[in-house]
Amino acid sequence: MYTVIKDVLQVLIVPISLAAFGYYWPLRLARTKRNAFEQMIRSEMDEMKPLDLWEKDTRFRWWQLLPKRFVHERIILEPSTNREFVLSLEPSLAYHEFQMWTAMQKAQDVTERAQKISTDEAKVKEEEWLREHARQWDHHLGEICALIAGKKEPRKEGDKPSNKWEVLHDKWWEAIELRHPGFRKPKPELTAPLDFWAR
Repeated sequence: MYTVIKDVLQVLIVPISLAAFGYYWPLRLARTKRNAFEQMIRSEMDEMKPLDLWEKDTRFRWWQLLPKRFVHERIILEPSTNREFVLSLEPSLAYHEFQMWTAMQKAQDVTERAQKISTDEAKVKEEEWLREHARQWDHHLGEICALIAGKKEPRKEGDKPSNKWEVLHDKWWEAIELRHPGFRKPKPELTAPLDFWAR
């Protein structure tokens, strides 16, 4: 009887247990990694308010109100070298994070190019594109704040903030609205040929 039980354990139970362990262990590691990454995003977002010192000073572009850089920002903007971290996130969160930080990166690039060209036309184009990238930043930040707060969709405009993430979103809206009134409405006439910025 002992021999039969031992044979059953060796032939069936042990391999099945090893296979189950091999299947579930990577899933557990991925979940642990995702939870840690999302917690880091939450912690760093606590420090993402627009800089108070410059918030009301319109000489500073909206993207300059966040001089501090973040670990999760770098991970998101370099997905090829941080593939496991990015893939561990919920797809919607990863998407909005990438789009949000890309909008800020593009806004900074627009300012740098406009200053390099240094013409009146370049200033006009900079204003147009800063407004558009601000709209993208605002949209994706709102989506991220909703996801982190556990809501299915972002808060509607005009509703009072109900958590610190919505307060963060409002702070950015106020800072950007001061620089680009009505920026949340897209500008269909927005144009800037590639050869203009390639000067």
